[in-house]
Amino acid sequence: CPISGTIKRGDDPIADSEQILKLLNSKKDESELTMCSDVDRNDKSRVCEPGSVKVIGRRQIEMYSRLIHTVDHIEGRLRDDMDAFDGFLSHAWAVTVTGAPKLWAMRFIEGHEKSPRAWYGGAIGMVGFNGDMNTGLTLRTIRIKDGIAEVRAGATLLNDSNPQEEEAET
Repeated sequence: CPISGTIKRGDDPIADSEQILKLLNSKKDESELTMCSDVDRNDKSRVCEPGSVKVIGRRQIEMYSRLIHTVDHIEGRLRDDMDAFDGFLSHAWAVTVTGAPKLWAMRFIEGHEKSPRAWYGGAIGMVGFNGDMNTGLTLRTIRIKDGIAEVRAGATLLNDSNPQEEEAET
């Protein structure tokens, strides 16, 4: 599910509701989620039955311990010649990490970033014995290797992004 639009939780339910209103009134966050959902629908359409890809929830609020997100829920029915791995691979990497147009952005990243992203923006998940798969992006995640903690950060930038707000979010 595309997740885009992030704001800090309030100190109490009233402050949370004020933050939710601020998030829902943000044209930039709405544009960002729309872009992510458009790409997600296109990604799903490559592996799903024609006509089965649908937005079943738009700009829904999800509350976490410290953050509030807006989320779109999109589903599609896999074609008979596809499986969970095909669905997973059709979404690697998420547009919130690459940018759009996705293929062009991925080529640009490969040619211009000075260090590989490695685990950042990848996925962690599980595959059941029945073939079901559940994954999540590795964002806002710490990797510890050889006693050293590594944190990667980024932001989805749009024409109407505010640099100070993007910096604060990361």
